[in-house]
Amino acid sequence: MIEQGVTISGKPLKDHLEALEHYDAIRYVREVAREQIRLTEADIRNLHELAMLRSRPEIAGQYATLARYVRTETGRHEFPVAAEVPADHRSVDIHPFHDGNGRVAWLLMNLILIRAGYPPAARPEDRVEYIRALQEAQAGKGEKRLNELLYRRLDAALDDYLRELGVSS
Repeated sequence: MIEQGVTISGKPLKDHLEALEHYDAIRYVREVAREQIRLTEADIRNLHELAMLRSRPEIAGQYATLARYVRTETGRHEFPVAAEVPADHRSVDIHPFHDGNGRVAWLLMNLILIRAGYPPAARPEDRVEYIRALQEAQAGKGEKRLNELLYRRLDAALDDYLRELGVSS
C-alpha cells in the first residue's frame, strides 16, 4: 500500500490513513534512533503529530484537554491532567493525548529497541492483547502479561529478520 499508493479493498479509509501515518512515524523513529540524543517532550509531540496527522489532524501533536480514563476490572483508572504530563516519564501510563497514546507508546518502545540494535517489534494484530495486558498492569496486577507479550513480539521480530537473512533461528 505505501510503496504503490493503492488502497486495500474492503478496508475503511481510516485504516489506510493510519498505515500512512505509521509509515511516517516509524521513519521519524529511525531518524531519532540514529541520533543517539536524549528524547525530548517535543520529540514525543512530533511523533504523535506524525501518528495522527491524516486521521485526526485536529488533535495531532496536542495534549488532551479533557479528563481521560479507562475502565478496568476494578473500576476506573484516571490519567493525570495535562499540566502534569511533562513531569511524568511513562507515556503509556499517563495517556497525554486524546487518541493515539498506544501508537505513540509502541513507537517509543521501538525507538528504544532500534537504538539497542534490535528490530522494531510492534504488530497491529497484538492490539487487543496489548490493551488487556496494559490494563492489568495499570490495575496493579503486575506487568508479567505485558512483558511476556513484548518479549514474544521481539522474539518473533528477530526470527523474521533471521529468516529474511537466510539464517535459521
